[in-house]
Amino acid sequence: MPYYQASIEMKYDEKNVVNENLIKVYKCESWNSGKKECYGRWSEVAASIDKIRNVVYVNTTSLSAYVIGTLKKLSIDFNLNKNVFYLKDLVKLRGMVVDEYRNPVSNASINMKIKNTNISAKTFSDENGLFTLEFLAPENEGNYSLILTAEKHPFLSFNSSFELKVVKSKEVSIVFPDTVRLRQGENLTQELSIVNTGQADLYNLNISLTGIPSEYYTLNEKIEKLEVGEKRKISIFFIVPKNASTGTLSATLKVFNDEVSKEKIFGFTILEENKTAETKPLTTGLFGKIALPQISLEPVHILIFAVIAFSLAFLLKRRKIKAEERTEIKNSLLELKDYLKAKEKPLAQTQPIQETEEEFEEEKGIG
Repeated sequence: MPYYQASIEMKYDEKNVVNENLIKVYKCESWNSGKKECYGRWSEVAASIDKIRNVVYVNTTSLSAYVIGTLKKLSIDFNLNKNVFYLKDLVKLRGMVVDEYRNPVSNASINMKIKNTNISAKTFSDENGLFTLEFLAPENEGNYSLILTAEKHPFLSFNSSFELKVVKSKEVSIVFPDTVRLRQGENLTQELSIVNTGQADLYNLNISLTGIPSEYYTLNEKIEKLEVGEKRKISIFFIVPKNASTGTLSATLKVFNDEVSKEKIFGFTILEENKTAETKPLTTGLFGKIALPQISLEPVHILIFAVIAFSLAFLLKRRKIKAEERTEIKNSLLELKDYLKAKEKPLAQTQPIQETEEEFEEEKGIG
């Protein structure tokens, strides 16, 4: 029978409907009756509901498949990477879109906006309903309202807001060597640098040094105020007693107050005292005071002394000098010879000294 308009009545069981006000009617114009499948899209149509008779009325001008039911609600389970954020901190919001039966919902549109700012972000859920939003926190301190929504047809959209707390970061860094080395009886002034790397001024910073005896160092243990970006240099004066035990100690520098704390561990090494060889005056003369070390003179050492004396005499032969100067040089060489003889060394090793003396005797006429 031909028709121009028809009215369709569809009954529903109120026991299966949680909220009758949410009942909707959808139609599919490309319905496959054999496979009972919609080849097109389900679109919502206008309908009237008789809640007493539990009947839905729809007017239509074409044959289509119709379905009635209530819309499922979308919901988002999410978490933030931090509880409190610093100014312009990176915020990571991860979540999952699900329906009211906890089934994941893919391709849902997720939107985020921070109220009273220009900060917003948008993405879509993947096939498992998962999504991630990344954005920068506001540049001013405060408690902000973050609004999060999720939408997908024909689900009821999700809309929620929660608080985002933003504060100034308070951080401090320490610049100090990894190792400090001193010998027994030595002292050293070492520089410690303290930098405010946060976003707020710091007050009443304490400085402590542990791990080494307190009598081994002195330092200023208080900073009243350290502004943002400020670098303060502190001198630590180390004093190691001569009787200190050698070895390496693990020391810890700590900078702290009620809001921040930073530590630096370094090695404090005490080395054995550097003892130098004693010297003994040998002679004074034309070249001033000559000092010889108190060492064990092996034959090779005596030979070296002899070569030096011979070379000096040879050079002086080639220049004219006064008789008194020659006498002083001769006396110096004789004293060197006597010193070597006192060590009871073989005559062969002192022979160059004797030859040098004879050469001076032969050259007396030069002047």
